[in-house]
Amino acid sequence: MPVSAFVDTARRIWTNPENRGRRLRRTAGWVGWQAWERVVRRPWTVPFHGGLRMVCHPHDQVTSLVIYCGLYDPEEMRFLLDWLRPGDTFVDVGANVAPYSLLSTLVPDTRAVAFEPGSLARRRARANIDLNGLGDRIELVPLAVSDATGTARLSDGESATNALVGNDYPGPVEEVATVTLDGFDAGGRLGRVGLIKIDVEGLEPAVLDGARALIDRDRPALVVELNDVPALRAFTMAAGYEPVRYRPAGRALEPRPWPDRPGGNVILVPDLTAARRRLSGR
Repeated sequence: MPVSAFVDTARRIWTNPENRGRRLRRTAGWVGWQAWERVVRRPWTVPFHGGLRMVCHPHDQVTSLVIYCGLYDPEEMRFLLDWLRPGDTFVDVGANVAPYSLLSTLVPDTRAVAFEPGSLARRRARANIDLNGLGDRIELVPLAVSDATGTARLSDGESATNALVGNDYPGPVEEVATVTLDGFDAGGRLGRVGLIKIDVEGLEPAVLDGARALIDRDRPALVVELNDVPALRAFTMAAGYEPVRYRPAGRALEPRPWPDRPGGNVILVPDLTAARRRLSGR
């Protein structure tokens, strides 16, 4: 592990609020996993959250974070758990191995629709869904979501950062089918969408462009990876959304300025006052 990656991981473990009271145990788990994945090279099945379990594969970025932190995106994942209501559909675009979709099922009477075009990530997502007996709550869809229906090239072998790429991409790829969320939702297939998470390595604005009708209809909250900040800002301002910071301890939403640089995620809501009422249960 490069020194910079070592420092970043140690800092993430030590500062994650989910690790309060168990930082040393989480650090020991990190050290043990680093040795195991290099020597034994077999998966671990570990606790995730709320009785859920996940299969963690050696050198997999997402599942390694589950070992280190549990809720590795504490603000976003706590927001999901507090925001969703019975009867909601959670739409997971770029589901990877399905941690967010698994968490959504902890809210009673919800369902998740998880889009994952990558064949390896999708197999691992299916294993996690089956491990938890959630095949009736999570629909795993083998499609890439974009702003048009057709076909595309997906990078292969980049773990959590696989993305749709152009013809000049030099690495291995797999051909995938693409769909828009509006097209997939024809006939109301998605039901009442309460939250959409989008993590597609820079193509988040295209996903939003292909979901305009759905967003106008249900006004779901959004959790979006921050890659193309100007494009995301332009879209959400036009759609009437604003970025917020979530404080799980008091279920508090605070306005958040748009960042100057890419990195991390942003939570977006269409009406801050209504969002606060929803989170307070009023």
